[in-house]
Amino acid sequence: MSTQTVKKPVKKATTNKVTEGASDASPLSCLVDKKIRLKLIPNNRSKITNNISESTAFTHTSRSIILPKEGRTGRYINPLNNEELDYLQSRLEVNLDPSKEKDNYWDKIRVTLRKDDPELDKNYVELDLSDPHMYLMYKVLLAAPEVANSATEDFLPHQVFFIEDNEVDDTRRYNMEEDLDRAGEFKVKLKGNRVGLFNFLRVYSMSNKNVKVSRSDTVEFMYSKLGTLIRDPRTLRKVLSLIDTKESDEAAYNINLMVLDGIEIGEITNTSSGFQAANGTYLGSDLNEAITFFKNPANVSLKNRIRKQIDLQLN
Repeated sequence: MSTQTVKKPVKKATTNKVTEGASDASPLSCLVDKKIRLKLIPNNRSKITNNISESTAFTHTSRSIILPKEGRTGRYINPLNNEELDYLQSRLEVNLDPSKEKDNYWDKIRVTLRKDDPELDKNYVELDLSDPHMYLMYKVLLAAPEVANSATEDFLPHQVFFIEDNEVDDTRRYNMEEDLDRAGEFKVKLKGNRVGLFNFLRVYSMSNKNVKVSRSDTVEFMYSKLGTLIRDPRTLRKVLSLIDTKESDEAAYNINLMVLDGIEIGEITNTSSGFQAANGTYLGSDLNEAITFFKNPANVSLKNRIRKQIDLQLN
């Protein structure tokens, strides 16, 4: 990790305490006594999934993360709120205005990861947020599109790194062990149940297009695929959400399956305008509206007719 630092001496840190009645109180400190880590998102682009130095995320020998710029103006975005700006400018004795056209201080702030850096043997880069320079680097990471702001959020395809902040993550993090146990128990219940596995993975694939499942898949293959989804923190939460739906609203889950079967046999079509039955009845603009349609007792005759066709053609 490297960054260009200023040569000016850093003022002694001020405290958050403001003297009562003082008219010229120093800005309150935004620095915090904790450390965060920048880590590589595990994915197929890594030869070793959790090893930064082996990751093909590096197209060259190093990768720098800088403050993003606005597309329209070409100027840096502003990563600081007013309190942070006041304190850090006072503490560092620099101008942190991101719109400056010349001698812009943000040109100097970057987080650079080098493949041959011995520090990467730990597979993370650590920033001390009680240090004002590292705090600025942290704000760059929060603004950078290639960095996910938390270990608990869904990672996007263009993101390469994530910030591990135990204090923040602990407040948002689901209990990993508990949820792995819960998902694992559900998986065990489906062991050897070809229909149950196929149906669960089909419903899952409705909102997760990267997961494909076929009627010709073996029970072993589908069981393994479910295990893969459970082991990945990015998909575990989606699996748990579907388990919750199945257990709390089985009627909605079964209608979801019926819609999928209906599409397969041509009794239901899914177009850009929404779902429609073969007889021309409009079912809704999305799956949730279609489920609501079929839950309505007034539409039970159409639901039963579609189910009958499904039984004749698929069962």
